Amino acid sequence: TALGLVAFDPTSAPLAAMVAEHIRPEGADVVFEAVGSGETIAAALAATRKGGRCVIVGNAPAELELDGLALQRGDRSLIGVLMYDLCDLTEAMRMLSGGLLAALPEESIVQPFTLEDVGVAFTTAKDGSLAAIRAVVRP
Repeated sequence: TALGLVAFDPTSAPLAAMVAEHIRPEGADVVFEAVGSGETIAAALAATRKGGRCVIVGNAPAELELDGLALQRGDRSLIGVLMYDLCDLTEAMRMLSGGLLAALPEESIVQPFTLEDVGVAFTTAKDGSLAAIRAVVRP
């Protein structure tokens, strides 16, 4: 834990169970959801205590299916935050054009895959075993 924060892998066990075991049975005061899937957003909300807050940081889908009773009767809050705006993207492009990644070897930036291995590219990107910042499929 850092600053009192605990990170959980929602694929390893139900999030509410992990929160109950590692934080407290009633749920967390605040849960930051950073994946952006409807399933993980619903799980994050369910992992909050009565009066708790779920902050959606990940790119949420256009429609969500949530337990409305738990939201209302539990006096919970669902909060969306803007991840970045045009100023952030402009600054990132300025930093990149200024050589931010120049010191890194190419293999730590891009992991190439052949078209035949496109499935492997998606799997490694999804499961976190990608050896670089980005997977690139090349013909």
